[in-house]
Amino acid sequence: MKILASDYNEFRACATMIDKSKLENVILVADRGYENYNIFAHAIEKGWKFAIRVKDKNSNGIASGLNLPPNDKFDIDITQIFSRKNTKATKNAGYK
Repeated sequence: MKILASDYNEFRACATMIDKSKLENVILVADRGYENYNIFAHAIEKGWKFAIRVKDKNSNGIASGLNLPPNDKFDIDITQIFSRKNTKATKNAGYK
């Protein structure tokens, strides 16, 4: 089977890897290319911890939508609720 570039999706591949893994007590470490709510949700469902670099808070990435301190140095826990639905009601309820 030939894999076309249009079929290649690193986010889906990472989520599939997480789902198929039999490993326990994992800390997933990834770079900015894996800044994706779906990957976060798969790791959380699997019970994994993760450290994934995100784009600068002044960019159009995930960090730009979070309530972060105004200074450039911070280390805080963030709680986010994920949903499979993308409706106005779920967004207004704070789901991502």
